[in-house]
Amino acid sequence: WTFFIDAPDIVRAMCAIDFEKYPNIDKIFFETRSHRFSQVFDRQTYSAILNKQVKDTTDPDLLLLYLKHQLADKKKDAYEFVKAVTEEAGSINWLSNREARGNLVLYAQELAEEGQIEEALWVIRHLHNDPDPDPAGQNTPDDPSGQYNHHLRILNGEEDCGITTVRGHLCGLISRVIVQNKPELYQELIGTLDRYLSEENLYIRTQALIPLSKLTARIRATKNQDGTPFEWSQSERERVRNLAFRTLTQNAQYARVLQILFHVFENMRGLTESEAKTVLSAFIATQADYILHDVAVLVIYFALFREHDFKEDPPFVALDFVELLKQQISFGKPSMRSSLAWHFWNCLKSKHLTQEQVKEYLRLFWEQPYDQNLASMFDLLLEELAELSPPDACELFEQMIERLKELGESNKESLRGSWIHITGELIRCFAQFPTKLVRTVSILVDIWKNGGFVHELVEVLESYRLLEAPEKDSVKTELMRLYREIKDLKPEFPEIDWSR
Repeated sequence: WTFFIDAPDIVRAMCAIDFEKYPNIDKIFFETRSHRFSQVFDRQTYSAILNKQVKDTTDPDLLLLYLKHQLADKKKDAYEFVKAVTEEAGSINWLSNREARGNLVLYAQELAEEGQIEEALWVIRHLHNDPDPDPAGQNTPDDPSGQYNHHLRILNGEEDCGITTVRGHLCGLISRVIVQNKPELYQELIGTLDRYLSEENLYIRTQALIPLSKLTARIRATKNQDGTPFEWSQSERERVRNLAFRTLTQNAQYARVLQILFHVFENMRGLTESEAKTVLSAFIATQADYILHDVAVLVIYFALFREHDFKEDPPFVALDFVELLKQQISFGKPSMRSSLAWHFWNCLKSKHLTQEQVKEYLRLFWEQPYDQNLASMFDLLLEELAELSPPDACELFEQMIERLKELGESNKESLRGSWIHITGELIRCFAQFPTKLVRTVSILVDIWKNGGFVHELVEVLESYRLLEAPEKDSVKTELMRLYREIKDLKPEFPEIDWSR
């Protein structure tokens, strides 16, 4: 477990031993260093957990370490001991070891997944006010410098993906209760989430958004998976909806909170025009790449899909969202534009949109200067279009490389490291248009001569073989000329058999 062994490590080891088999052992001491001993096992304390008798313990600190490790190992005896002592004491304040409380929550998560909802609720009810982490986001006494203060990391815009702290794990437990689809339990859970989402501690806000997303995914549900009614009051559904929008308003300046909040709204696509504008504007305004990359799917959805969904709602007019989509394609940040290209490809591949439906949007991508990230995503689109509409695939590819050529003409160094990937399928598309083929190969050669890399350039030059006479001979002549220009610059360039 660790390179340097200390007393807590030995206590952890003791927790893995069944001391019922060794009744002759009452105490064990570990010499951490010369003449310094620590007690690492005490039978009376060990037996107290098995018998659920806290009064029988002789070493409270050792008891807390036992519970910490036994709960981490999912030992039922430890859980039942904690529950018995808490019921007797009237609160769980006696369990002062923070890690023990965190492990208690993790154990309850497993109980929830097994359907033991009452046990999970017991843990939630006793730990929902836990002081870990500090509600105001203050540093803890054992971390005065704030090295592990997740609130400060989020406040500073740093990425923080870890799930930690007692209440951080508790949000995961609440999520596991929500997905059991028992709406009669939701009111209590919503109350806890409402409070968490209003805390100064931004980390707890982000963690509370995870169970909130589970609730928003159920806002319109009327049936369970087995067909039975999903009876959740309309007032609570509206409360969840309002909570999502309140959180959006209160965290507009915290991009890392909005990053998680996106998943809440991803489940709420049945928005009105006004609501959708509010949501998209807030996310786009962050200009954070990690948000723009995600929100691109909603930009496309509200522009091209929303008006056809949720027929029971008032009509949704998509005109403003179509304009927003076009604006983001043309002038959005690279992260947004490349993500939009990927989603268009996915829509074509899954047949959610036809080539005719996306045609006007795809042409907008390359009205602006060349962008390598966008080009990488466009490879997928071009490959798909090569099968669906060869003329469009050729037009878009030519448009893309024209932008790259212009970039090289203005700044040759900018071509260093640029990569043009032209597939065999795309080459065969160009073979249907001899004039376009010659012009495109000429542009590719110019890019190559200025320092760009053209994948399969030999295959591109050999593309004349796909043509029939008389076009074949004239195209071959032009490609041979281009080939000689390449050889003049790079004699070691592979030979081509022009007799074929």
